[in-house]
Amino acid sequence: MPRTFIALRSVLNVSGSNTRALDKTTSLSADAFILDLEDAVSPSAKNKARENILNVLAQNNYGNKQIVIRVNPLSSHWGYDDLIAAAKTSASAVLLPKVESADTVRQAELVLSEAQAPDDLAI
Repeated sequence: MPRTFIALRSVLNVSGSNTRALDKTTSLSADAFILDLEDAVSPSAKNKARENILNVLAQNNYGNKQIVIRVNPLSSHWGYDDLIAAAKTSASAVLLPKVESADTVRQAELVLSEAQAPDDLAI
């Protein structure tokens, strides 16, 4: 099924480790939010950041705002768990960092499919 793309006037990147900023996203007027699990999060905080993002998405309705979860690379310790967690949310898309080949995208599609992600969860 073809996807409809919407022009966005404002996109805000928010670290998953910053609970105050995550909570504030619900009251901001940006068109989209990139909830970051990768570069904006220290290695020791990655698992907690994932939990923070899952919590804020479970507790809030973002209406027409686009929610994108920036996951860690599949080659990292956290990448697969990030994708599996993203599959269980109401996010609009996942953002794959440092993609070096089409195989990386196909691998991410497979992980999301096996995690029963919604068909409209974009990569």
